[in-house]
Amino acid sequence: MANKLTVGLAQIDCTLGAVEDNLQKHLEWMERSRQEGVELLLFPELSITGYRLLHLTSRVSCRIEESERLRHLAEAAGEMAVVVGLVEEDGQGVLYNSAVMLRAGQIVHVHRKLYLPTYGIFQEGRFFGHGQRLDLAPIGGEKLGLLVCEDLWHPQLAQLLAAGGGNVLGVLSA
Repeated sequence: MANKLTVGLAQIDCTLGAVEDNLQKHLEWMERSRQEGVELLLFPELSITGYRLLHLTSRVSCRIEESERLRHLAEAAGEMAVVVGLVEEDGQGVLYNSAVMLRAGQIVHVHRKLYLPTYGIFQEGRFFGHGQRLDLAPIGGEKLGLLVCEDLWHPQLAQLLAAGGGNVLGVLSA
């Protein structure tokens, strides 16, 4: 028999580059979702920063292991798993379009977007590095695979997650 997992989708209007305002929206949605019994709350792609950043990308990036803002969100998550989108900077200064799962004051999983659209209005390949890993995260007895937007357009990713034991797929999209 399959486990039951209550999922919430926070379809917020993220303000471009307004990190503090966006963080406040996250906190409000997290509190409302907790009151409704949500166990897994998903925010949009780049929910903390807004999506079409272009020249603002490096200005709103964070090193997730050092970010006080992210630590605050992780603590506010409590036992609920919360997935946020942000610009992650690694130790070498490479920026990633990342989905970060938070719970109980911890960063429990990070997925860096693998497929970066760079055509038409989309310029992600100019500003972000490609993720290199595809992993599963435990959530409520289930195994969650995370993808970000265009990653879903490549069905082999979902197939690999399922073959690895994944039985829940969460996709962040702007």
